[in-house]
Amino acid sequence: MECYTRIPPSRRPIAVEDNQAADETSYSVSSPGHPGGNRSTRRLNEWRNDQWSATLESLHPEDQSLWRITKRVMRLPTPSPPLVTPGGIALSDPEKVEALADNLETQFQPVTDPSFPAVIEKFDVGLNPTSWRLPVNPS
Repeated sequence: MECYTRIPPSRRPIAVEDNQAADETSYSVSSPGHPGGNRSTRRLNEWRNDQWSATLESLHPEDQSLWRITKRVMRLPTPSPPLVTPGGIALSDPEKVEALADNLETQFQPVTDPSFPAVIEKFDVGLNPTSWRLPVNPS
């Protein structure tokens, strides 16, 4: 049942029934001979169309809902740039993971040569627990 979280509860028994019918056969879900795949896909598409129709009927220009849905539907997604590595463009997931791990490793190296000793000394003094004492307010 966990894989049907996006399907509403009223449609879940239909999807479970179709999956049980699919388990009884050796066909894949995408094959044309699948006994229940087309029916469940058709029912799911009908439900999605009903939901979209209900959404469109509920829009009113007075409350800006029509404008918001138009803006959301017309927006083109921003394409993300490719992940370029020294060996070329990372295409597969393991290549991307390796490229991101290398990038993070190079970014977070410990500083061995402090460039500003005065700033580091001031920071070390600020971290000293004896400097955390609150001023005593004489009353």
